[in-house]
Amino acid sequence: MKEIILKCSNVTKKMGNKVILDDISFEIEKGDIFGFIGKNGAGKTTLIKSILGLYKVNSGSICINGYDIKDYTSAIEKVGAVVENPDFYMYLSGLENLKLKARLYKNIDDNRIDEVVKLVNLESRIKDKVSKYSLGMKQRLGIADAILNNPNLLLLDEPTNGLDPNGIKKLKDILKNLSEEGVSIFISSHILSELDNFCNKICIINEGKIIEFSHINQFKSKTCELCYLIEVDDTSKVNLLFKNNIIDKTNLKVYCNKEFIPLVIESLIKSNIKVYSVKEEEISLEDAFLKITGEKND
Repeated sequence: MKEIILKCSNVTKKMGNKVILDDISFEIEKGDIFGFIGKNGAGKTTLIKSILGLYKVNSGSICINGYDIKDYTSAIEKVGAVVENPDFYMYLSGLENLKLKARLYKNIDDNRIDEVVKLVNLESRIKDKVSKYSLGMKQRLGIADAILNNPNLLLLDEPTNGLDPNGIKKLKDILKNLSEEGVSIFISSHILSELDNFCNKICIINEGKIIEFSHINQFKSKTCELCYLIEVDDTSKVNLLFKNNIIDKTNLKVYCNKEFIPLVIESLIKSNIKVYSVKEEEISLEDAFLKITGEKND
């Protein structure tokens, strides 16, 4: 039987006359990595703050581990969060910051602090002042801070902002390990490529409304098309039909059903274009989003 960790039901939040969240409903189960996707200003941070009880919603309900957020102490007991930028005492070490946070909880000893430091791979720098940390290290310290109390729900608001590819990979590895241990992770982002092949569920919000909520593979399959990378001698020679499919000087990316590939190749050859290879690729989360919503990739 599935264990529901977070349930939002018909959540609506207004600020003045403006509707920020419009009838939001979804569930997160134990161990889910839940990608909450939307443009900047779509309502992502507002929902996270509502889940944390920092904002009072106008209607609907938010339940965490079976407790309504109105029963704040019980609902928030097993929740960890990093909202916007992690906030630390810069003149203290990472370890000193964690020890200060540990005083807010019962039964958080030095062994637990050592455990979370190891989990986020900060052992070698944990005694350094936070002012000496890179952005990626601060983000990892933020995760350590958020999981000190052994939460089963972790809320992260745009955690990859400003991170380099190596920092993003390290963060993803940490979150995958937490998920495998049964922690449910809610991660908001406006960059779809960073959530691809990482989340098992996605929820897309646009102007305060949910326009998609599904398993990521189900979402990708809704295009009913496959993605093909076609290598040719010179993409500058393609006709208008394929102009929007150009990736670079020698590659095209075409979305179609398999039976149409011979026709695509025939059309290219008739334009005196040499076709060197045709390779089927997995459709990306970003490509599926653009196909289904009808938006264009700038």
